Amino acid sequence: MNEHVEQLYPTNIMTGSFLDYARLSELTNELLVTGPLVASPNTIMGDRDLFDSDLVELDQFKQQVVVPAFDQYLKMAHDMNLSEFSRYKFKSWISSNTLNLHNHAGSHFSGVFYIQSESSQGGALQLYDPRSNANRGYPQYDKLTSHFARKDFHANTGDFIIFPSFLYHTVGTFVGNLRIAMPVDLFLSK
Repeated sequence: MNEHVEQLYPTNIMTGSFLDYARLSELTNELLVTGPLVASPNTIMGDRDLFDSDLVELDQFKQQVVVPAFDQYLKMAHDMNLSEFSRYKFKSWISSNTLNLHNHAGSHFSGVFYIQSESSQGGALQLYDPRSNANRGYPQYDKLTSHFARKDFHANTGDFIIFPSFLYHTVGTFVGNLRIAMPVDLFLSK
């Protein structure tokens, strides 16, 4: 016999931290005092692209945190890097609400950077198995249950997660006073 096991269709996610980013408090202040949260507090701003603004702290955050994080994800998960693409674009907005099941159609990879968050206050990002019908369920005692279980990411300030944009996810109820999550989509072209 000549058996082997091959893992098909992996879904690579990467988590990390930017808590050591020296200008995090300035970025938070810019978003709260002069930025988009002033105009529309506690709303999803999916129609606006934060990176199209002229906010200095936001541009520095993009260059010093977002771009290197996505580049590292591509390197670790897919043996690629951003320089292999003739063009790439990031789009970002602010979200602080509970969100129903969705994915980010059109982009290749997505991430969420938590500018202000307390995991003890809820608002977990809940990732679902992307394989069709994998969520049909198994009895609780079945050893297979863990292979198809939802993955919850409980974020604190300075945490981030990056994943393929096709991955369906929800955001649980947040019960605290302030949460600033910055979703970011990456669009690639050769």
